[in-house]
Amino acid sequence: MKAVEDAWTHADMARNAIRAEWDQNWAIYRGRYDFSKKAPWQSQVPVNKLAAEIRFAANELVKAVEIAGRFFTFDAHGDMAREPARISEKLTRHWMDHPDTLLRVNLAEGARSSMICGSAIFQLYWDQGFRLRTVDPYNFWLDPTGLQRFCIHRTYRDKDEIVALAKDGQYDLKVAESLAGDIGHSEEDRRRTRAGLRSSPDPSGRKVVEIWECWGDLIGTDGELLMENGWAVVAERKQLLKPPEENPFWHNRWPFVVVTPERDPFAPYGDPLMTDVAELAKLLTMLVNLSADAAFIDGIPVWQVNRMAMRFPDQAVGHIYPGKVFEANSSEPIVQAVQKGYSGAQVTLPVMDRVDTLIQNTTGLTQFLTGQAGSGPRRTATEVVYKGRQSGHLLESLASSFQNEGLARMAEMARDLIAQYQPPRTYMTPLFRDLLGEPAARALYSMSDADRYAFLCTRHSVRGRGVAAIFTRQEELSRVLQFLQLAEMAPEIRQLVDMPELIRKAIQSFGWEPEDILLSPEEVAKRQQAEMAQAAMMPPQEDEGNGQTMRGAGPRRSLPWQGPLEKPQSLKIPAVA
Repeated sequence: MKAVEDAWTHADMARNAIRAEWDQNWAIYRGRYDFSKKAPWQSQVPVNKLAAEIRFAANELVKAVEIAGRFFTFDAHGDMAREPARISEKLTRHWMDHPDTLLRVNLAEGARSSMICGSAIFQLYWDQGFRLRTVDPYNFWLDPTGLQRFCIHRTYRDKDEIVALAKDGQYDLKVAESLAGDIGHSEEDRRRTRAGLRSSPDPSGRKVVEIWECWGDLIGTDGELLMENGWAVVAERKQLLKPPEENPFWHNRWPFVVVTPERDPFAPYGDPLMTDVAELAKLLTMLVNLSADAAFIDGIPVWQVNRMAMRFPDQAVGHIYPGKVFEANSSEPIVQAVQKGYSGAQVTLPVMDRVDTLIQNTTGLTQFLTGQAGSGPRRTATEVVYKGRQSGHLLESLASSFQNEGLARMAEMARDLIAQYQPPRTYMTPLFRDLLGEPAARALYSMSDADRYAFLCTRHSVRGRGVAAIFTRQEELSRVLQFLQLAEMAPEIRQLVDMPELIRKAIQSFGWEPEDILLSPEEVAKRQQAEMAQAAMMPPQEDEGNGQTMRGAGPRRSLPWQGPLEKPQSLKIPAVA
C-alpha cells in the first residue's frame, strides 16, 4: 500500500505544473473567463474561438477514418502466416467496427483531449465483447522519469458495485464493505467543471469511491522490486482493495493506448496545442470586450447643460430626452454635445485582427479550416493557398499520430484481447461462420486456448494505413503523375523503374489498399492466356486496303452512318459538345 501511495505522490507532484496549463486550456475551451473585476455595465462576453476549430479538426479525423475504411492491416511474415493473419484481421475488424465499441465517438473525444491536454488515452478491455473508452488525462498518471515503469489510472465507482465485485471474488470483501464512499466535493466539482456541468453534491444516499489501479512495476522505499509487471487496486487512497498480482493479460502490457501528437522532448506527457495560444486567446477576449465597451460609450452622447442660460435652472435636473423644452433667459445655447475625442473601437479592431492572425499562424487552425470568413482585410490568392496548406499539415500530423500510435496499437491489443477472451463456442455461431468461413471457424473452436492465441497473434505485424493519406493524397498523386511524365519523356529512366510498384504508390495516394484493386500475378497470367485464346479463335480477316490477312480482328462493324455495303448519300453528324 505504501509503495502505491509513494508512486502516486511522486507522479502527481511532477504533474502539478502541467496540470495548471490543462486547467487554463479547459477554461478557454469552455469559454470561462474571470470578469469579476469588471463593472456591471461593461461587456463580459467570452470569445470561444478555438473550440469550434478543435471540434472541427477532431471531426475531420473521424471522417478520415471512415473514408479510409480499412485503417489497419495485418502484414504476414511468410506464406504460412497469410491465412492466420487474414482470419485474425477479420476478427479484429469485426470487433473494432462493432457499434458497442463506439470507436468513432472515442476517437473524436480523444482528438479533442490531445489538443487540450496534450495526450489522448484509451482503455481497451473485454466486457462481453471488445470495448473501448477514452480516459480523462486528469485521472491518469505516468512514470515521471519517462522510463514507463508504471502508470496509475483513477476511476470512480459506487460502493454497491464494488461490494458486488468483491462477492464475485475480484476484490477483498472485508475492505469493500468498510469503504466510506466520499470522494470529496472539491475533486468532484473540478470534474464537473471540465465536463461543462454545474457543481452540485451527489444525490443523498449515493456513496462514490475513488479507486486507483496501479499497473507495471512497484518499487519499495529501499529500492527493492515489490511487483514486476503486475497490478494492484487501492480504494480511497488508503485501503488495499486488491493485493498485487501478475498482469492478467497475455499480451503482458498495460490495457491503455496513449497517443501524443506533439511530444515534449524527454517528457512523459505531450505538449497541448492550446497552451501555445492560451494567453493570445485571453488577449483576444479582452480586446473584443474592450471594443464593445468603446462602442457602447460612443453610442451614448454626453451633453453639456448651461444652467445660467435657463430661466428655471431646476429644469436641468433629470434626463434629457427628445422633445424636452427649456425656457431660456438669454440667447446663449442651453444644451450642446460634448466631443469625446477618438473612438476606442477604431483602435482595438486592427489589434484584434493581428491577434487573430497570430493565433492562426501559431496553431495552424486557420479560418480556411472551417470555412469561416475573417474580419480583417481580404486575403490574396497566395495567402489563401499557404494557409490552406498550413491547416492541411496540422490535420495530416494529427491523423498520422492517431494512425501509427493509436489505431495500429488499438488493433494489435484488440487482437490479443479477442484471442484471450472470446469464448470458443461463439466461433460456431452463424455470424462468425459466415465471417471467417466454415473451416476456419471449426478450427478455432477445436483449438486449445494457447494454440488459438498463438494462431491469431503471432507471425504477423499490425500496421496503420490510409488515414493520414486522406489529407496528403492529392500531393502524393501529383508527385506520381509528374514522375510518370518524366519517365515518358526519358525512356532510359522508364527502363529502370518498377512500374507495378509505381502503380501501387498511385493507388495508395487515394487511401486504397493495392491488394484490393490490383490483380495477382497468377490472375494477370490467366487473363492474358484467355485474351490470347480468344484472339486465336477469331476468324482471319483480309484488310481491304492492302490485301493482307489479319487474325483476331473479328468482323468489321458497320459504323452508325454505314449500311451493309456503302455510305448513304446524305449524312448529318451531330456536333460534339
